[in-house]
Amino acid sequence: MVSVTHSIAAQGDFEQVLRTLAEGLGDEETQRLRLVVGFADEVYGDATLGTGERVATHALSAALIVARPSTT
Repeated sequence: MVSVTHSIAAQGDFEQVLRTLAEGLGDEETQRLRLVVGFADEVYGDATLGTGERVATHALSAALIVARPSTT
């Protein structure tokens, strides 16, 4: 098994991450996204993966990978 630590979410500030994830969404959807991200952060708290990365950070990083268009 390969373990990869995503550092995308850790590199930017939280508001920038939310702005990136919310691109193309309306105000209502953006507010829902903000609530979901806040809820996930509360649920996972400081829980970490085997790599030491916070679960919430890993989830945000994965979401950013999916949300960003490919540059290739």
